[in-house]
Amino acid sequence: MEACLKAKLPPEQLADPDMVYMSASTCAAEVPTAPGVPIVTNLEIAILDGQDPFVTFQRTYAEPSINGGKLSLDYLPPPNCVMQ
Repeated sequence: MEACLKAKLPPEQLADPDMVYMSASTCAAEVPTAPGVPIVTNLEIAILDGQDPFVTFQRTYAEPSINGGKLSLDYLPPPNCVMQ
C-alpha cells in the first residue's frame, strides 16, 4: 500500500492525510490484502422495514501509515445483500 501511495503522490501530498486517504481507495483496488498484515475490520449491517440490508465495511491498518496516522479504507459503494 505504501509503495503504491508513494508512486501516486508527490512528497508534499504524502504529508497531507486527506490526500493519502483519497488516493488510498485507488491503491486498495490494486494491492491485495496480505496475510500477516494486522488490520481491524468494522462491519455494519442496517436493516430497515421492507428493504434489503445495507452493509458497510471499513478496514483500518494497525500500523501507522506514511503520514504517521492510521489508514482506514471504506468500501464504497457497499456490497449488495439480499435477504433469503
